[in-house]
Amino acid sequence: MLGINFVMSTVLFLSALTVIFITHQTATILEYRHKYSEALAVQYAILSENGDRRAIQEALDSLVQRNEDIVSATVKLANGEILPHANQIQEVWQHPTG
Repeated sequence: MLGINFVMSTVLFLSALTVIFITHQTATILEYRHKYSEALAVQYAILSENGDRRAIQEALDSLVQRNEDIVSATVKLANGEILPHANQIQEVWQHPTG
């Protein structure tokens, strides 16, 4: 009986460690994505202010091609204008109503 209790305790302990590890890993990934997105936003804002739409298009295309986690990308201005997009944005994105 002592052996079964030990095995069960070990399984529960390892399960708890796994949950902690996965939670930490997820938080790390989200923090990385936040910082990466912020850096991209600054770069695209500068390109947009300079009116360099060709550079925006090339950068978006390159971003989508090099990162399998990114399905599509675009830049939307404050006035609602959507700048050049990469990878069939209309098929992937759903525009919110309102």
